[in-house]
Amino acid sequence: MNQTISAVPVDSEEAAHFLACRTLPLALKLDAGHKPYQVVDRATLSLIEIGGRHFFVTCAHVLEKFLEIQAEYPNAQMTAYTTIPHFTELSGFHLVDSDSSILDVAIFRGQEDRVELPGRFFIPYEQSYLADPAINELVVIVGYPGEIVEVRPQRADLSYMQIIFPVSSVSDRHVVLANENGQRKFRDKLHPEPTQIDLGGLSGSAAYVLRNRHYRFIGIVKECHKGDHTILISRLGCLTAQGTIDRSRMPY
Repeated sequence: MNQTISAVPVDSEEAAHFLACRTLPLALKLDAGHKPYQVVDRATLSLIEIGGRHFFVTCAHVLEKFLEIQAEYPNAQMTAYTTIPHFTELSGFHLVDSDSSILDVAIFRGQEDRVELPGRFFIPYEQSYLADPAINELVVIVGYPGEIVEVRPQRADLSYMQIIFPVSSVSDRHVVLANENGQRKFRDKLHPEPTQIDLGGLSGSAAYVLRNRHYRFIGIVKECHKGDHTILISRLGCLTAQGTIDRSRMPY
């Protein structure tokens, strides 16, 4: 893609699907030979195009968790799922760069510079990255909390969640979506009766500001506080055309 992402109606099924097509659910397995439903942790991969190359981005703490597992289980695997045209596990990701101290980001590539994934699209980083998100602008996030991703022997339901909140503060490192009135609750709209959904698995989800009818990429979800549901978005304005982190432009 060589242009910004044109808008579809916000807070709609169309918008959620539109943005979900630019992410993948991610899973950590103890062994590459384990079935897709034998998973110990989940997260989200954001699909980003930089310099004509395709990259897969999630949080560094997800990578660190995988490396901890791999130290004990050498055949551990990090895998992503897609269901188009049929259920498929995607693996073989190669680490390009990461930072855990400030950005909490890990950047991977596939086997080739460009990867064709039916029904999936890559966010055009150079054209869509927004360097100046403002307080009170609406942020849209679509990702895959582990509680609503269901993979069983005969069924794969890769449900995603759409979250829309205003920006409460902006710093060099983060965009903050604070729970200012303390009333946030996240529930499955198809099964609203159970207790609220844990947002574990949302880490790595792409976040956007809708400005001038275009979805502008601002970074990835870094943290969802369990106590008050404040969401931190790691700003990623320092990525290079090679998919690496320009540490001279990192916010220290």
